[in-house]
Amino acid sequence: MADTTDPAAATRLIDRIASEVGPPDVLVNTIGAFRPGDALTTPETLQLMIDVNLGTALWLSQAVAPHMQQQGTGVIVHVTARPGIEPSGGMAAYSTSKAALVYLARIVDIELRRTGSG
Repeated sequence: MADTTDPAAATRLIDRIASEVGPPDVLVNTIGAFRPGDALTTPETLQLMIDVNLGTALWLSQAVAPHMQQQGTGVIVHVTARPGIEPSGGMAAYSTSKAALVYLARIVDIELRRTGSG
């Protein structure tokens, strides 16, 4: 078990998997959190949604990328939600974090595809 909102913990987790099982070929990130709230959400709710729904994806991508780059192959999948592509009321922080996740996944794909992984 690890706090994947901590970049160092995500790296330790992926490195441990790589050393015990072998370099990862695939990362499927289903980690996420949901808190309802309109556009008048609290700073705490926004921070939580960003940390869990976006930060975790970035830290896990960064942790797994060197292993995939070394192998020259790999697939990273980040599971998001419909509010990330189709905004709806009552989910401002959640929808924003999931929209950012959609964009992050596209950026990671562009950047890692150049190296033969992603």
